[in-house]
Amino acid sequence: MMDFKKKSLQTIEWIINSGIRYQYPENNINAFYDSYYSHNKRYSFLYCEVTGYAIKLLLNFHQREKNIKYLKIAQRAGDFLVRYQCKQGKATGAIPWTVEKGREHHHYYSFDTAMCLIGLIDLYNTTKEQKYFVSAVLAADWLINFAQNKNGSFKALFDSHQNVFDNKLLENAWSGDGGCLHIKHIIGLLKTFKMTGQSKYLTSAKKTLTWAKKMQNEDGAFKIREDSDIIFTHAHCYATEGIIYAYIHFDDNEYKKIILDSADWLLKAQNQDGSFFDYYGLPGILTRLIKTKKIIKKIHNGFFTIDSNAFLKIKRTDATAQAARIMLFAYVLTHNIEYQDAAAKSLGFLDKMQIKDHSSSQNGAVCFGLLDLPGIKKRSHKYPSWSGMFMADAMYYMFILQQKINIKPCNIRDQIF
Repeated sequence: MMDFKKKSLQTIEWIINSGIRYQYPENNINAFYDSYYSHNKRYSFLYCEVTGYAIKLLLNFHQREKNIKYLKIAQRAGDFLVRYQCKQGKATGAIPWTVEKGREHHHYYSFDTAMCLIGLIDLYNTTKEQKYFVSAVLAADWLINFAQNKNGSFKALFDSHQNVFDNKLLENAWSGDGGCLHIKHIIGLLKTFKMTGQSKYLTSAKKTLTWAKKMQNEDGAFKIREDSDIIFTHAHCYATEGIIYAYIHFDDNEYKKIILDSADWLLKAQNQDGSFFDYYGLPGILTRLIKTKKIIKKIHNGFFTIDSNAFLKIKRTDATAQAARIMLFAYVLTHNIEYQDAAAKSLGFLDKMQIKDHSSSQNGAVCFGLLDLPGIKKRSHKYPSWSGMFMADAMYYMFILQQKINIKPCNIRDQIF
């Protein structure tokens, strides 16, 4: 039997010690890189969104393992976000996409800000330090006053150079305006309501929930946008995570049904090896891909760097880890062993994608995914920080279930990120 706790802690050690966490030499703050690339042994860019995830993950492990080092690193990450949060103009309160040479990038994504909001609120709840409270309120106010649309959806990207929201960069993308991933904003909005008692955040969350219901198909899948039939599993899981938090907050069985419909879609979509493809609803893609020799060559030369007009069915670790968490939550709600078994299959796939080399600083990392086509089976040389974070959390949930500890839905709600 797999040692889920050991696997989880190995990945946590990679997250905090490998170099994927960047420690600023001149002050006591740290942030997290998007990914490590094994083919050239380089880290990519500092990513504020995953720094927000890291805060919440480390606070979870501080609570689980009673280890103060996790709290200290989470605080340093929170201080990084507070420092680089926009303090002037229309982007006041927003968190930048990245920080380059000590300066905020001019792109501010509503999703990034909403994910960082979750971490900042939980840092405040843990430490009671006022700076996190102030930062969280600024972020939440930017989301509801500037980024949210009247129908409850969200605009995706604000460009501070142009001083406008601009969707050109993300047009037709899963992460663009009105994307279902923004349903996850509900978590930060409801947390802000709970922290401040101000009803405007509750009203905003309810608007998003009304819009969210339109985004789920009859089969339980969340489509990337209202005008699309494409399902992007990573975004589907983001949407479901937001609904999970709403269900426990409101204790409304309508949201429970949405969650279970989502989990049932995941059961049907899951591959035999426990993984999930990135995209569903893209007919004829594999045939077109195989005929495109140029694309195949690029894949063999390193990674899934492909033509923007081509799509690829990659077995992704981030979505697979998120799906495992969702199915474990469905098991807690229903005690239907089918959900737990499916989650275990997903964790088995993630175990195969985990780097197991104790001589390497990347031991415990998780590769981005697996290209699995006839005659082609290739693991990615990209090790994303967020895949590791989601996997570490999912592995630990399974460990807790193994101990036959009675997990209540509210326990999971308080640890979602």
